[in-house]
Amino acid sequence: MGRYSGIEVLFAGDKKDYFINFSDELKKHGFKVWQINDCNQADELLKEKYFSVVVIDADFSKENKGVDFVHSAKEASPSSFVIVCTDQKISPKRVVAAYNNGCDEFVLTEKVEANYLSARILHFASRLRYRDERDTLLQNVASIHNKFFKNLMSLHIKVMDLEEHLSPSSVESDYVDFGILVVGDQNLGAAMKRVFPEKTGWRIVQTDLGSEVLSSIDSFKVSFALVNVTLADLPGSTIANALKTNFLDCHCYTFDGFSGDKSPFTVFEISSLGTRAKDGRFTADDAKPVDLRKTRYEFSDVSGLYNYIFQYRNEVAVANRKKHYAQTFKAQHFDFIGEYTKIRDRIEKLFSFGKF
Repeated sequence: MGRYSGIEVLFAGDKKDYFINFSDELKKHGFKVWQINDCNQADELLKEKYFSVVVIDADFSKENKGVDFVHSAKEASPSSFVIVCTDQKISPKRVVAAYNNGCDEFVLTEKVEANYLSARILHFASRLRYRDERDTLLQNVASIHNKFFKNLMSLHIKVMDLEEHLSPSSVESDYVDFGILVVGDQNLGAAMKRVFPEKTGWRIVQTDLGSEVLSSIDSFKVSFALVNVTLADLPGSTIANALKTNFLDCHCYTFDGFSGDKSPFTVFEISSLGTRAKDGRFTADDAKPVDLRKTRYEFSDVSGLYNYIFQYRNEVAVANRKKHYAQTFKAQHFDFIGEYTKIRDRIEKLFSFGKF
């Protein structure tokens, strides 16, 4: 098999002497050469297959048809190298028209050696093969760079994690100021304060009325909220929805009374309300009640809820630690990340150019 095996060339025109000469020469190098003498068939073939080089006889099908066909060939296959050729005398106007239609080269075969066309096709095929190899290499380099960046980040996390665990603070610093809000049940609030002492980084806030929450909702910096559905002043669901809407990252739940540590306990997780108002205008749809209870959790006793909260706080701690690691990584490798990002963006733009 030749060096250029797999590269295909289309000749649009009648089989002439110069076609036979360059066709035989190209086949020796591994090219696959197609020949067709019908405009419609050639147009369909170009839409179905990719040809690296398209050679068009200037008098393809009829006089001057080949020059006109250049536009169709380029439109069907913009990246193909198009050569218009003829073995007869031709007016300068037709040559100019061929270039205007998009041909890359015009060859008067009677003025050149018989193998000139094959030499030009070989030259372009070399450029094509180099471009493909270069693009493949560039894509592989970009992929390796991404893997290197991820490995570097992973190594940084492992080093930081080791240093953090060896330090006196350990993971306790991740747990500082974890706020829990209990609305409408003093007994549950008191139980929470016993289980989650302030000295280990917990912050328990307990209120009896929903209006207390709404009047100063922006001051409640909590990660976890439990709201009794039966409040003295307002529906508990209203308070829970308000909390979840204002604090999207907060885990917010409703419950129906608290009967003690050993009694079964059921809570309902609240999903985010978001906004339904359009263009800032209040509509009838905005007044419709919405049930935001997403998931039901049943615990045999309240200790199950405590374990659930501990697990959630651990997840928050892990997320905070990852954020901390990312910040230290950016600080330590600021210049490198800047250069890496610029090169990555240039490569992405290069390979996305021309995609629609």
